[in-house]
Amino acid sequence: MRRHVARWVIQIGVLVGMFLAASAALAQDTVDLNAAGFSIPMLTAGARLEGALTDTVSARLYGFQGSAGDVVSITMTQGSARLDPFLVLFGADGTVIASDDDSGAATLLSAAIDGVTLPYDGAYLILATSLEHILGGSAVYETRTFSLALNGITPLSGRSSSVFEVQAQPLAPGAVVSAEIAADRLGTFFLLRADARSAFDVIVQEADFDTVLHLFDSTGARVAVNDDDPSRGDLTSGVYAVTATAAERVTDLPYLAVVTDVFFYVINADRAAEVMPQFEGGSVSVTMQAG
Repeated sequence: MRRHVARWVIQIGVLVGMFLAASAALAQDTVDLNAAGFSIPMLTAGARLEGALTDTVSARLYGFQGSAGDVVSITMTQGSARLDPFLVLFGADGTVIASDDDSGAATLLSAAIDGVTLPYDGAYLILATSLEHILGGSAVYETRTFSLALNGITPLSGRSSSVFEVQAQPLAPGAVVSAEIAADRLGTFFLLRADARSAFDVIVQEADFDTVLHLFDSTGARVAVNDDDPSRGDLTSGVYAVTATAAERVTDLPYLAVVTDVFFYVINADRAAEVMPQFEGGSVSVTMQAG
């Protein structure tokens, strides 16, 4: 009897250890992007920032701090006639909160996320891109300018404005990191680092859904994006031979890798009207290696 009890104790211990290891693999760290070396442009209430998409940058990230219950308005207005603006609002854990293509009133095709209530106190990210290049696609070929404006946020009580915290998993060279994306999230973040002039690859090894991999540098510029990796002939993603560059530092350059569903720019509540399949969530495994 004692042998059977001991065996059950050992088996339970092994199962608990496996569960804890899996939980650690799926856990996200709280990362202060400012302390990590990022300089993503920040929006404040009533502020307007000027930006541009180029032949090497097809999307840009912007950030702001909001309070739970704030009803926000975000507008993206084209300065170049050939730009069709597109906005996506991310939560700090990769959740897609809202998106818009042509709801702006400023000019034809301008984008506006209007009347969205923020669910928590803290950091939010805005993806500013174009309808044509939301998944990468063809190069922009010419610089296309835009302005971005934010209204409706209130100051955070008891929180430093210099801290900008998101939930991201660290991705070290050679490691394979897994994440579980719930059906209502549509995206997840990974933090990685590289030295200047070194080339590296970021690859989605396995996924339960059709992925898009976006890679942003320390300034919030999307420097690489891929939907379906042509080298593997499946629905996973990969960006290859990315060369780290920076103006001020040469080592430990930070990058933010964002893995999303292929239709991440349309939340589940709006997919029926767009005749798109519902995102059911799933797991994803990502690795980084020398390019």
